[in-house]
Amino acid sequence: MNDIIQTIQVSGFYPEGAPEIHINKDNSIVLEFSFMPPSDVETDEEVAAYDNFDEQIEAAIGTSVIWEDRELFIIESPGKDTVELLSKFISGFRSSINKSVEPRPWTSLCLNNALKAKALGLKDHLGERGFQMDVDEYRIAFSRKIEDGNQKIFISHRVGQFGNNFSVYVSVSLVSAQKIAREHEMFFPPEKEAPSTGFSTLYYFLETKDENLKSDFPATTEKEFKQSFSVVETTILNRVLDFLDQSQDVKSLDAKINSLDDEPFPAQGFPKQSYSRVILARLAGNPRFDDIVEAETKVVDYNVLIRGPGIVGTWNELLEHLRSLPEV
Repeated sequence: MNDIIQTIQVSGFYPEGAPEIHINKDNSIVLEFSFMPPSDVETDEEVAAYDNFDEQIEAAIGTSVIWEDRELFIIESPGKDTVELLSKFISGFRSSINKSVEPRPWTSLCLNNALKAKALGLKDHLGERGFQMDVDEYRIAFSRKIEDGNQKIFISHRVGQFGNNFSVYVSVSLVSAQKIAREHEMFFPPEKEAPSTGFSTLYYFLETKDENLKSDFPATTEKEFKQSFSVVETTILNRVLDFLDQSQDVKSLDAKINSLDDEPFPAQGFPKQSYSRVILARLAGNPRFDDIVEAETKVVDYNVLIRGPGIVGTWNELLEHLRSLPEV
């Protein structure tokens, strides 16, 4: 589609995702959809209406159609009236199968399918940086191994009574730090995965800190989803990947989590954040180790009222162990 000379948007198919007819210099035509089947298709019967969509288009316009990709249809030899016939067929197709074209809240299936489609677009970019993609019913994860552990980007979604949303998390797990955390962390039984060394929502990386996006991105309709994912995609590609490239060992992650100049990269809340900060500081040979211990001990003492006195014992054992380690 590098030689497009005209693009026509077709109304009536779906207001928030109008298909586009691209006319190329060589007179071929490319029909492009945002989603195929449309993102609000829910039942097996509705999906089935699009199974042979290329053949239905051929019957309507009287010329051959190539279903090139999920959302792309190519007409290599159009006639003089092909654009007119194609526009008429597409604009009337939804009403012909008695399907409302009005935007409405998405179901879990709609949101899940949309996230998977967008994740596939990210897959190539992240794959170039060594990330592998894993998908299940409620979560998409991109992960890569580093010398001392792994890094992950999670995308998960929820559909609720008051609207749909999805969340994005970034984590860095260092084996050397996790081993110490496991040995001295009373809140994670052996069968559970050790806490991430650093963990945050995407909010930490946003160029513009919108409080409405602190934990979730809204995705109740297709339009809302597209707006939200545009922010997510830009942030991951322009900010998250650079951060992860620069945070692959104890010293570099310590510089992020125990930063004085910038907003510190967080861990998974209390007590994990306090554990991560002192462990990383000791392993990295941070000259501010004693100051960091003093600050985090105040946090621990404050949380005794909530967690109970047991945490003080494990905290003191951790500090004793860290101080016994050889100097870096």
